[in-house]
Amino acid sequence: MRICFIQEEKSSSITGGAIITWILIKELVKRGHKSCLISTPIVSSLVPLYPSGVNIYQVIESTVEAAATGSVLKRLYQVFKSRYKIYNIVSDFNPDVVCVWNEFTGILSLWIRYKTKVPVLFFKMQSIFDTWHLLAPFPRGAILKFLETNFLRMPFDAFMGNRKAYEIFNRFNIKLSKAFFRIALPGIDIDLFQYRSNNFPLRKSLGLEEKKVILCVGALTKAKGIEYAVSAMISLIREGDYHLLLVGTGEGEIELKRMVTDKNLEDYVTFFGQRPYHEIPEYIISSDVVLAPSLTELFGTRLMYDAWALKRPVIATAVGDVPEIARNYETALLIPPENSDAIVQKVKELFSDSELRNRLVENGYQEAQKYTSDKLADIFLEVCENIITRRCIP
Repeated sequence: MRICFIQEEKSSSITGGAIITWILIKELVKRGHKSCLISTPIVSSLVPLYPSGVNIYQVIESTVEAAATGSVLKRLYQVFKSRYKIYNIVSDFNPDVVCVWNEFTGILSLWIRYKTKVPVLFFKMQSIFDTWHLLAPFPRGAILKFLETNFLRMPFDAFMGNRKAYEIFNRFNIKLSKAFFRIALPGIDIDLFQYRSNNFPLRKSLGLEEKKVILCVGALTKAKGIEYAVSAMISLIREGDYHLLLVGTGEGEIELKRMVTDKNLEDYVTFFGQRPYHEIPEYIISSDVVLAPSLTELFGTRLMYDAWALKRPVIATAVGDVPEIARNYETALLIPPENSDAIVQKVKELFSDSELRNRLVENGYQEAQKYTSDKLADIFLEVCENIITRRCIP
């Protein structure tokens, strides 16, 4: 099978969509399928992780970046120029299926679908169903939410995504004769996130061997709730040798660093900035507990799955799909969002109860086996074969 992926991602950070694209393509190549990727510029550390033989075309002009620079005519020219390149690449690759990841490339794919008759799968990875009020004030946020929910009415051949998008899909009562929806998995890269015996070179180099290390990985933005993890450290350091590691970058980084300085936490919080994805396992295995204090999440949170695979206990906010995926006190400790006191309580409980810790680790590891990259690929290929067959039926 020949599958063309089209995605628009931020070039400044590794997003969940970019990771799933890489995981899927890697698994498809293992199975002998041909793939190409058409994208905005990808974070440089991710490109070398793609299998050899995969054609990567970083030709898309980011709609978001184009909107921030130049005149209206210049922005339109940039966007349409990159869209024309995409059409030519797709035509030359001659795919059996086109897979797109967001609304901007989705509109283009429908034109490709009309011109080439190639079926299009829309992968609903990102959503503002729950976060529009965090991203834009009223009325702009309400308009964005309206446009996004109605985008699922567009004539794609199939959809994949999280449970929240599936609920919206069902609310529209779209007939299966026109399109169908499959709930996807986040996909854990079983090669990269494979459990191994404890080895803490990073921890040793930082002088944290005797510390209780808490790890947060993700964009330093309001939606990720990192400020509440930092606030929790004020109480935690009074009662033990705790240290917080923050891996990621974002528009909230300056404010978070100011907060750390104002609260005299410089010796207890370490910022690592954006790290290559293949280095994330080293940070996870060097921690004692993985914390995901997000205000919103899709597919749970990738950090949760990766921590499960590497046998680290997880504390996560009960937002988005998390309560449906993680079982409180069985696979993770769930807390309300925007609550530093809850973080403090659960961290202390985890370190004081070895039986609880062991239960979370073992159950989490078993849970991780349900979400591996090969299972994601199974669902993806089933959907692709289905829409190809439908197209072949007169």
